[in-house]
Amino acid sequence: MTMMRDGGSSKSCTLSLSLFSRISHVSPSFFPPLSRVPGGWDARAMCERRDYMYYLPAALLGAEAGTDAGDAALARFRAALASFQGWHAFHNFTSRRAYRLDARESAGRRRAGPGRRREGKAGTSSSSSVDGEEEEEEDGEGDGADAAVAAPPAPASPHDGPLLISPTFWPHPGPPGDAIGPAHYRRVDVAAAADPAPLSPGGPPVVEVRLEGGSFMLKQLRHMVGAAVGVSRGVLPAAYPTAALRPGARATLPLAPPHTLLLGGATFGAFPRQATAADGGGPPWVGDRPRLDGPAAAAAIAAFRATTLLPALSSLCDVRGGPVAEEWAWWDRTLGRYHFDASEMDAFLTAAGADAAEAAARAAARAEEGAGGKERQQPRRERKGGRGGKWRGPDQERV
Repeated sequence: MTMMRDGGSSKSCTLSLSLFSRISHVSPSFFPPLSRVPGGWDARAMCERRDYMYYLPAALLGAEAGTDAGDAALARFRAALASFQGWHAFHNFTSRRAYRLDARESAGRRRAGPGRRREGKAGTSSSSSVDGEEEEEEDGEGDGADAAVAAPPAPASPHDGPLLISPTFWPHPGPPGDAIGPAHYRRVDVAAAADPAPLSPGGPPVVEVRLEGGSFMLKQLRHMVGAAVGVSRGVLPAAYPTAALRPGARATLPLAPPHTLLLGGATFGAFPRQATAADGGGPPWVGDRPRLDGPAAAAAIAAFRATTLLPALSSLCDVRGGPVAEEWAWWDRTLGRYHFDASEMDAFLTAAGADAAEAAARAAARAEEGAGGKERQQPRRERKGGRGGKWRGPDQERV
């Protein structure tokens, strides 16, 4: 929550403290961690880590939970999620055009206004407001892949035709006008799924998916979940999500519904050192950065989760009679409509695998070259250090 007076002066947070105190007094159980932050502080820009959860009805994995088939489907789902961990190009998991350099520069100019340059860190020109465009509730224009998977829900129809998956692979730097750049890369620290379990007594079994990292692109998380569900149901080959992470890949991926995706935690960067001195006086700061890990905050969060959040999520995950049951049913039908040409898919997976092997070989060669350079410099440093003894080689001990 941010409250600022007209003009957004640096003292606006101090002026809002009395109102914050009144809110906290009215509902102390829900607002225990209210505290002062510097004027102009931006929660989205200062967030260094985001922890998301996606709650997936277990029935959508393609087999009944607790059975051998259900366990196998869950294992495939977890393996697909694990393939997303690490630093990868997630261009196929978002609207690629929104993250191209020219598009980001245009967006930056529109936000800054005519005749103004937006300044980033250390006074450098910035083409994007933040590197955390993870707002999954936004709606954006797709690149063709989304058009087949993100249509509005519709009732069952005998005219529902097949959805053709026709992936292609381009050598570096990619097709003209569709090159992949640094903005398409993200690091995923955690992508894991818990065992199916009811969120509330008598509720349907639900799989809690944890997705954690520094920042995520528009619709990235929903495409990750959709791709993993496709693998669990046997709609997509197990290697398909990994192949889609290669920069040369152009691939269609299922898009999971948005209703049960939520932000469960955030870690913020430190306040500017000059913040206290600039504002001066007033109530104390929360510390060097905002935190929600105190005992009061933890108790309030746990109570809200148990009494309000989980029962609501359980209702949303009811694929038979819940408020969004029709949309789950639509997505279930959509997943069953995917198909692909076997020879075309084999060629795509082979090209992606070869590209990954070549990239790994180049990385190994660079690492070996770097290690060799350090080893060649080692004797010289030892001689200059005057530690004595005779150098017998980089892999041998001093004698």
